Amino acid sequence: NATCVQQGSATVSITGVGASAISTYCASTPQYNSYTTIDNIVLVGDNTTISNNTSSICDTYQDYTTQSADVAPGSSYNLNVDLGTCHTGGLALIDMANVYVDWNIDGDFNDLNEWVGQVNPTQSPSSHTLAITVPATAIPGQSRMRIVAQNNQYQPTNQALACDVNTAWFGSTEDYTLVVSGSVATPVTYLWDDPLAQTTQTATNLSAGTYTITITDAN
Repeated sequence: NATCVQQGSATVSITGVGASAISTYCASTPQYNSYTTIDNIVLVGDNTTISNNTSSICDTYQDYTTQSADVAPGSSYNLNVDLGTCHTGGLALIDMANVYVDWNIDGDFNDLNEWVGQVNPTQSPSSHTLAITVPATAIPGQSRMRIVAQNNQYQPTNQALACDVNTAWFGSTEDYTLVVSGSVATPVTYLWDDPLAQTTQTATNLSAGTYTITITDAN
């Protein structure tokens, strides 16, 4: 939105996009933190790396989006996922996990190619390497990566879906950030909601008020 406090013109500038401030992401949590855990996550990007060992933490959901790795459209990266247990006696279950990335930064994990990897039901503790390929059409900016682990032993119908809430008895969800390199794809079009429906970066002859502008790039 652009706000004019007096008659004049307004110009918009594109400074970047990112998922960190998006508030539309669904919740994801199991019922209990007693068994299935995500013990370690590593993804080496082009210049920065996610490396997060949480083997001593018994949780249901953690927001680790301050940790990020930079990736490039069309490239592939190895994601290392370790699953374990938080049972005080060391009892471990057969667990599974899925990985999702919001490549188009629209606040969900529902779009094509946003389910990016799976850990099939395996006895924990276990270590897995998943190849993550960044789509050529991924929007440059901060994309959210979500890893959902769930017990499969006692609930074989569990699917570790991105938005499962209390579906699984035991599990863990962790969110991270992947920074997709690149810039806004040109050409860029503009559409103001002023009476003239102006289509340039700068709208002129505006009366005082608030205006909405729709900006669309070639993606």
